[in-house]
Amino acid sequence: MAQLNFPDLLTHPTVGLNVATPGLGRSALEYHRARNDIQHNNPAATVDGQYCTDAIVDAAEVIELCFPGTKTAVPDKLKVTLRVMRLLSHHGDARQQTQFGDAMQNPAWRGNRERARQDEVIVAPGPRAN
Repeated sequence: MAQLNFPDLLTHPTVGLNVATPGLGRSALEYHRARNDIQHNNPAATVDGQYCTDAIVDAAEVIELCFPGTKTAVPDKLKVTLRVMRLLSHHGDARQQTQFGDAMQNPAWRGNRERARQDEVIVAPGPRAN
């Protein structure tokens, strides 16, 4: 069997993504190229959280396309994680993103917390600058 490179795999008839026009196929190819650039060409490059979130959401869509039913078969914790990632991706609603970020800052939903040891810092969940 002949080996396929990533662009050929995306456009293979059984996958059927189009990398020539805007959409999931082109996005997946661009994420792959960015990964290659970071890994092989510029180890000091940085990628922002929005880009990573979009890449994870689109990767889940590619996996679902190749293996239908995958997203419904994953554990509940992963389903919640993917839903949060989708909310925070470019697919998400800005108003809901703000509400979610505000809710994450409320410690009541987290229950009892252990006190930090002297050498630890408690990092509050939610959006923040790096």
